[in-house]
Order: sequence, then C-alpha cells, then structure tokens
Amino acid sequence: MASLTAFSTAISALGSVAGAALSASQADRAAQMQVEAQNREYEMRARQAKLRHEIEERRRRQDLKEALAARRARYGGAGVSAGGGSSAALLAGLRRKSAKAGAEAAEEKRLGLQSGLLSVRNSNRRALQNAAFANETAAFKGSFGLGGNVVDGLRQIRKEQK
Repeated sequence: MASLTAFSTAISALGSVAGAALSASQADRAAQMQVEAQNREYEMRARQAKLRHEIEERRRRQDLKEALAARRARYGGAGVSAGGGSSAALLAGLRRKSAKAGAEAAEEKRLGLQSGLLSVRNSNRRALQNAAFANETAAFKGSFGLGGNVVDGLRQIRKEQK
C-alpha cells in the first residue's frame, strides 16, 4: 500500500512538473510577445519622430529662403547691394541662425530617440526578468504537487515509503 501511495505521489509530482513546465513556457512566450510589442511601438515612434523632424527641417529651410529673399528685396529697394558689406553680413547671420536651429532640433530628436530606446530596453529587461522569476517560482511551487519545493516533496515520498 505504501508503494502505491508513493507511486501516486510520483505521478502527481510528474503532472505538477509538467504543469510547471507548461506554465513556464507560456510565461516565456508572453514575455517575448511583450518585448516584441514594445520594440514595434518604439520603432513606430522613432519613424514618427524622424518624419516630424524631416517636416520641420523642410519648413526651416523654406522659411530661411523666404527670409533671405525678403531681405534681398528690401536691400535692393533701398538701393543697397545684397552681395557685400553689412547686408551680406546680415544675410550670413540669418543662415547661421537657421543652421544653429536645425542642429539643435537634430540633437533634441537624437536625445529623444535615445531616451525612448533606453526606456524600451528597461521595459524589455523587466519583462524577461519577471518571466524568469515566474518560471522559477512555478517550478518550485509546482514540484510534486505539494505547493512546496523539491526537498519537501522528496521528504514526503520518503515518509510514505516507511
């Protein structure tokens, strides 16, 4: 009778271990799906940020062209040559100001993307760590169907065999 009880305990343990393995596999799959979803979301946001930056850059260049043309027209209307002297210095100043604004916008975009990537990496790491912890917990709690750990399961089998 004791061997039958030990056998049923072993069968129960096998079922518990199989259940824990299935649970661990499902946790791994769920974590991987979460990581992939976070990566897709980051990529989408990065594409949107790149598109916004390109639009802003085109606008900035167009605004610069219009401002330079308006200044040249004003200088020409006043009878001042736009090709040299103080008028050329003012036009060069507009170009420098526009270039600086473009560089600042590019740096802001780069920092935003870098921050987003770090955030996604941290989220991915947490998701994978949580899945690993769930796997370990399921393996120990599910061992031998006792809700305890492997050592407790082995002690229970030994007791029943005596």
